[in-house]
Amino acid sequence: MRAVLFAFGAVCLLTTGMARAAEGDPNPNHPGEVALGRDGTTWVYKSFPAFLPLYTFEGDTDGASNCDAVCAAVWPIIRAPEHATPTGEWTIVRRADGRKQWAYKGKPVYTFYYDRPYEPHGDGRTAGWWLEENVDGTPLPGVKPKPKAKDAPPKPAWRLIVP
Repeated sequence: MRAVLFAFGAVCLLTTGMARAAEGDPNPNHPGEVALGRDGTTWVYKSFPAFLPLYTFEGDTDGASNCDAVCAAVWPIIRAPEHATPTGEWTIVRRADGRKQWAYKGKPVYTFYYDRPYEPHGDGRTAGWWLEENVDGTPLPGVKPKPKAKDAPPKPAWRLIVP
């Protein structure tokens, strides 16, 4: 009986994978902490099981996170379990605090604390914005915005992951 159930489960997984490939699934290989689905006609990655939008940070280098503890409170990491192994374009980076974090195409992956499923609010936000303003862009009480230098390079931003 167990062998029959195992065989049935294997056929279901194989059939699901073949169906996804036939539908144009851009990358059937992704970790269990990540869901791949469609928003209309666009394939998107979401956190699993919360289905929150996923981001990478332009300020991170390949294979390393530059998002410290304060930053990670605003941009929670997609944590990789200790036993996790890379799959497809998904790799693992070890953070300074020792935790493992999933990375997509070498860039560590995050969610945004203010997002809800199918409601991304973090795309394009720049480094350190939470130190000066609220999510809606209003200044924090008692905090004076720092003047922006005319020739200063743009601050790195968070970007939604698009497969």
